[in-house]
Amino acid sequence: MSGVFYDPAFAEVRTREVLLAIEPLIRTVHELPYLLDNANRTAPQRSGQELVEVFNYELHVFLQMSKEAVAECPILSSLPDLLEELRGAVNDCESVGIHFSQTAAEFVRNSADPRMRQEVIKTGEEMIRAMAYLLIRSDLIDVYNISDRIEKLRGCAQNMKQSDSNKMVDDYYQQMCVEIEVLNELTRTRVKDLRYPNERDDLRAAFAEIKATAPVYYAATKAFVRHPDQHSAQNLRDRAYRDVDEALVNYAQIAADGAHQAAANEKRHEASLAYALDNFQNRVMVMDPMRYQRKDRNELENLLEDIIKKAGRVAEEPTTRDERKELIMNSTNKLRQGLQDLLRQYESNSPNEEELDLQEVLVNREIKDLRRRLRRAVVDAVSDAFLDCRTPLQVMIRAAEEGDVDGFDDTKAFFSDHAHRMLHAAELVCEMSSDERGNQMIRYACEYIRRLEPQVISAAALLLSQPDSKIAQENMAMFKMTWLEKVRQLTAAVDATINVDDFIAVSEKHIEKDVEEGLTAIYGQNRDLVDRMAGAIRGRALRICDVVEGEFAELSVSPYFEDIKMATKKLRMDALGTFADRAEQVIRKIPLSPEDDPDMDMQTIGDEMIEACALVGDAVMDIRHAILKSRNLDDVDSDNEYEEDCATTMAPSHVSDGDNQQKLLRRLPEEYKEKIQEKIESFKITQQKFESEVAKWDENRNDLIAIAKHMCHLLENMADYTRGRGPYRTTRNVIDAAQEISTAGKKLITLAKQIVDDCVESATKKDLYGYLEQIDMLSTQLNITSKVKADIEIRGDEVIVGNLDSITQLIQNAKNLLQAVVKTVNCTYIASTKRVVGFGGTFL
Repeated sequence: MSGVFYDPAFAEVRTREVLLAIEPLIRTVHELPYLLDNANRTAPQRSGQELVEVFNYELHVFLQMSKEAVAECPILSSLPDLLEELRGAVNDCESVGIHFSQTAAEFVRNSADPRMRQEVIKTGEEMIRAMAYLLIRSDLIDVYNISDRIEKLRGCAQNMKQSDSNKMVDDYYQQMCVEIEVLNELTRTRVKDLRYPNERDDLRAAFAEIKATAPVYYAATKAFVRHPDQHSAQNLRDRAYRDVDEALVNYAQIAADGAHQAAANEKRHEASLAYALDNFQNRVMVMDPMRYQRKDRNELENLLEDIIKKAGRVAEEPTTRDERKELIMNSTNKLRQGLQDLLRQYESNSPNEEELDLQEVLVNREIKDLRRRLRRAVVDAVSDAFLDCRTPLQVMIRAAEEGDVDGFDDTKAFFSDHAHRMLHAAELVCEMSSDERGNQMIRYACEYIRRLEPQVISAAALLLSQPDSKIAQENMAMFKMTWLEKVRQLTAAVDATINVDDFIAVSEKHIEKDVEEGLTAIYGQNRDLVDRMAGAIRGRALRICDVVEGEFAELSVSPYFEDIKMATKKLRMDALGTFADRAEQVIRKIPLSPEDDPDMDMQTIGDEMIEACALVGDAVMDIRHAILKSRNLDDVDSDNEYEEDCATTMAPSHVSDGDNQQKLLRRLPEEYKEKIQEKIESFKITQQKFESEVAKWDENRNDLIAIAKHMCHLLENMADYTRGRGPYRTTRNVIDAAQEISTAGKKLITLAKQIVDDCVESATKKDLYGYLEQIDMLSTQLNITSKVKADIEIRGDEVIVGNLDSITQLIQNAKNLLQAVVKTVNCTYIASTKRVVGFGGTFL
């Protein structure tokens, strides 16, 4: 639906076409009870008699359309129970509609009677429920049509399983393909008409699974017909048949009750670590000192302990590096201590607002740190598991082709272990991702790979027993192609969900570790290990290229993105080629054993390897820098990998108002940056509260809200300037903004006074006058503070700030002013409900 009106009775209606067709009828039902409600902006623009006439016409059209649809639907002839049910639902709509029409006509004649209004509302609700029931039941027609096709497909699959010749298999597979094409058209129509995105995604994925399992089942069945005496062939055919049947049943269930699948997905998301972190952070943000209770402590402590428990499991993953494990444990301890400090502030007799904001800032900072470290622990697993997805399959197939029974057992275990590590890494990505649709894509791919893995092993086992069979070879080729395609889909889904900055930062660390292990192997004259480390370095660099290209492939062309593409191309086409050649030369120089050439200078060989690895490291760093330059630096959630661009020219020793002071503010000493950042984070909390408050109103119809939002935007830009961010470059820009804020504050005061002057005497009226005085005073203070120069100088390579207080005071004044605006907006709304309008003490 368009979203202009909403009724809970239609929440279970899954398709849009009929719902859109009857939308005018429902609007009329909603409008009629408000004939005299002129103060309500939803009041109808038509007279009561016109509304009744419109309703009667629209009801007639709806009933005529419904009766024709029921009478002409061919599938209902085979469903007598549903046919009678739909006829009864249409008759119910007709009788309830006539009753509503009569009640509405009587209400129009006597619209001042409150009892008649209630009667119209009551019969209108009955009318809506009757129509909703009819739509819900009529949706079963499409479901039964789909179910009929599913049963035909299941019949084809069953007949194929019982075939004893290749011709029969070919014939039934052709029938199956025809039915799949019919189901494809039904799926397209159904997806187009479904209301909810999750149900559309689920139905598409269910059909894609049917389409993917059919050719695999066909190949497995042909292999069994050719080699019926082979247990591996029968096992393969049976597994493939079971997958096809389960895919068909799953599709039918989603088509009949997609809401159940969506609810299951939502429940799974609510059990994730990402959801727990979001829930805890939101709970901290909405706490109010005036409403704090003891149960709030228990709730927050329980939420945090659940987070710590889940974070501990991520930290204990075998792929999590030791230093990251320690960082995660430290973050959880700091977060636990930060929560206790915050709760103590809430429980003190007179909580200090400034201290509360500071403690809230510290808790949010620890949540952010913990979240980043957990994400990167997950990327540790992804980087390792998806490093090389082809080799495990290829070595297993090679062992099968060569008839190497012992080698096949080892490579089969290697292949299976790699598949399980990929699936586990993908599950960890879902655990730390709040992107529900991205998580769904990952889970679809995981489920298919989980079922396909034993079939691939069975296909390889058949090839092992019949290495010269053309059917076994073709069967293996089909399973190989399917496996690689599904792994590619899983890799793409994982890459689209993880953060590209995290992936590059983690991959750089892994490459550094691989280089260290490679050098150790060189000095130990271990050629095989050097070869593996060189392959790992190359594989990780190629994965960086793939992830970055996938991230920026669909974005519009810009100089920044062109730099990213060029840096990626340089790594893939130039650096990696040179690295591979030099690494191969290094490996050839290493003796097979220390006794072969005891006088070999391994230090020189190690230096050659370092030079080769430096090519890759520098190219990866260029990609990282190119990406970071395209970012708003506020969006970069980083440990320490961001480096300022050193290509800018040195500024003069004294900075005038006309020069760009923003760049200098970025180069402040770290202790200054930390002090400024504490103030900024406190300001951001106030800003979030402001945005939460004003989000209730539409600024297009409310001048007061529009001015308040404009002031917030200017204050945010001023705060960003103190960190060397945002649109303001000089103190002149800040002074101009302060003057603009002062002017906007005066307009806000004028508008608010129009409301408060009409308000009856009350505590609200006194409070509002106080807040308006604060805005006036704080606007003046901000104007003065903005003109106090920070006195920034450069001595050598060091940036000196003579008056840091002028910067922190500017942020504090901006925060205080924004708090006053928040309170004014809230208090003005309350006061507007107490304005005298006309005579008799009537209140709006």
